[in-house]
Amino acid sequence: MSLYAAVSDKFAKMLGMNTEEIIGKSDHDLPYGIARIADVLYKQDRDVELFRIKMKFLDIRSYADGLEFYIFSKYPIINPSTKNVLGIYCYVTKPKNYSVINFINKYQLDYYPHHNQNPHQPLLTKREQEVMFCIASGITERKHIANFLSKIHNKNISSDGTIKKILTNLYQKLLISGSISALYNHAIHHGYHKIIPQSIINARNMRTGESIFIE
Repeated sequence: MSLYAAVSDKFAKMLGMNTEEIIGKSDHDLPYGIARIADVLYKQDRDVELFRIKMKFLDIRSYADGLEFYIFSKYPIINPSTKNVLGIYCYVTKPKNYSVINFINKYQLDYYPHHNQNPHQPLLTKREQEVMFCIASGITERKHIANFLSKIHNKNISSDGTIKKILTNLYQKLLISGSISALYNHAIHHGYHKIIPQSIINARNMRTGESIFIE
């Protein structure tokens, strides 16, 4: 797991903590739902380290100061002499005048107003697209997917009924073994984190506490 070696006062304030409380801890130890997606965040760190790439994602979360939108940018810290990766630097910014459409345009995300679909993948239903987007965004447990979509659609969506059935259909359509981890890897590889379903874009009252990946 990744451990925090240094923390800014700004980040600590977001979490309602002081820097000393965070240093030496991992995402598994942090509040506001971060612990729930810690494994996904750790995989990000490893990808940044292994492939020496920059990764960004949008985070919509109720932090200490209430519901906020932040952009997290992760970079590898490389020793100029040995070329070894020493760690991961994460820079947090708060978008000004946030709107979903402006954000999509700025980062050139795939956005299909009438039909969100990866042309190189099997045809998915609207609900299957939503579940794939959730999984690619780090929302991987059935109950959390159900909770997210229930808020988006303002109605109860069953975890053990609807979501379980959709996941079973996705495993069959995409020829994937019954593993959320395998489904997540497939979703990221095929860019489902960049295909934002129309229903989610239209949700003006999004209060999710989830991460939306953009790179």
